[in-house]
Amino acid sequence: MEVASRKNPPPEGIGAVKHTTKTKMTGASDEKTLAEFIKKNYPLLSSVGIFIALTVFTGSLKPSILGATLSLLFLTATVLTAVELIGWSLPLSMAFLLGIFERLLELSVFGLVFYWLLIATRVNP
Repeated sequence: MEVASRKNPPPEGIGAVKHTTKTKMTGASDEKTLAEFIKKNYPLLSSVGIFIALTVFTGSLKPSILGATLSLLFLTATVLTAVELIGWSLPLSMAFLLGIFERLLELSVFGLVFYWLLIATRVNP
């Protein structure tokens, strides 16, 4: 029997073991550490954090109906961003999801401006 040298690795086939790490979050096979995952997905992770903060902040606004509405809009934006980060395949097209995300941001900004104009600038007697 001949021993395989290091210059000539054994051929892949039956019995050959190929080691790859596939993450559940992104499906990428080249990520091996949490630091690499964070480095690669930093913009989306930051967006999720910001939307979570806005969801909590707007939930405490008065009147409560306006705060709850804005909180729901930001929560939906959080979920859509997290879906993109996780890489789930939804039965909807990406153009449709992007359109929803754009409308959510537009409504959220309009709601915050509305709140500022009508509620926050009101002078208390």
